[in-house]
Amino acid sequence: MLAFITIKFITHQVYLSIEQEHLISRTKVLANGVGRNLDAAILFNDRIEATEILSAFKADPLIARVELNTLNQQKFSQYKNEKITFIFPSKDEETKLAQQSYVFGSQMLYMFVPIDMKGEQIGQLRIAVSLIALKQMQFNHFKLSLLLMIGLFLLSSVFIYLMFSWLLADKSSEEKIEQLEYLATHDMLTELPNRSKLHTELTQQLTQLKNTHSQMAVLFIDLDDFKSVNDSHDHQTGDKALKVIAERLRHTLRDSDIIARLAGDEFVAVLNPVKSAEDARQTSARLLSKIREPLHLGKLQLQLNASIGCYYVSADNALDAEEVIKQADEAMYDAKLSGKGQISEYNQFN
Repeated sequence: MLAFITIKFITHQVYLSIEQEHLISRTKVLANGVGRNLDAAILFNDRIEATEILSAFKADPLIARVELNTLNQQKFSQYKNEKITFIFPSKDEETKLAQQSYVFGSQMLYMFVPIDMKGEQIGQLRIAVSLIALKQMQFNHFKLSLLLMIGLFLLSSVFIYLMFSWLLADKSSEEKIEQLEYLATHDMLTELPNRSKLHTELTQQLTQLKNTHSQMAVLFIDLDDFKSVNDSHDHQTGDKALKVIAERLRHTLRDSDIIARLAGDEFVAVLNPVKSAEDARQTSARLLSKIREPLHLGKLQLQLNASIGCYYVSADNALDAEEVIKQADEAMYDAKLSGKGQISEYNQFN
């Protein structure tokens, strides 16, 4: 009995430590992914956009509250899970939190996750995660221990083996992390890659381009006067329209191309490779044509248009992914100034 109790105590501590590490890991994966999408909202003081981005934390029902703070610790925006009662950390927990960026309280895990842009911190996410699931697992563990003690004298060796196997098994953790990674790198509305995923893939393609003699084109696509759709109807109608447009853009491009949603009504397409400027222009024209096709949303019919900015990238390109997107963005604004519904090129095809 003494040996059994000793083993149970040790395995319980190991089990608890593993589950705590998994909880921290899952939360960090989601927080880092969301954080990479908040830089523009922070820089442009767009609290509404920040609140929309923070809604991605709905993916984890255990997250009780997330506060987005600026560097001077002023609250910028927040997400609340109304189904979970938030408990403020004690002074002692606040002190430990400041020292090691996370602390387990009696009812919640408190975490600080920095938001960086180009190596510099521009904000901070303060996250509170409910421990109700962890406590339920501990309670289940306690009940199972009592049952095992009753049958210890008959099946002690078998039960101890099963307990080690069950307690130390990494059940479904990898699958959950993969799901959270997908949510962190894809837009929840359109299921297209988000800004973070686009930045990663474009960086990889820019590196590969240096070893080839091919070129690619980056298209910045912005729907014209899309705000009027939300103003004249509602955000639900606007969301439905964005999902249809996203699907049209996806099916218009090749499998080797990338289409991502940055935010709102802004999309970026990466055409890789392109053999000539005419190839990029024809693809841009097809995209505009698809966007202009009438949208039938129930009894409602909408007619949309867009402006497209194009930036050509060659093997001798010295810009990083963010700078390339910025050049295409500037070309898109030139298209807006030219009367909207236009295609504007920032540079020439080499």
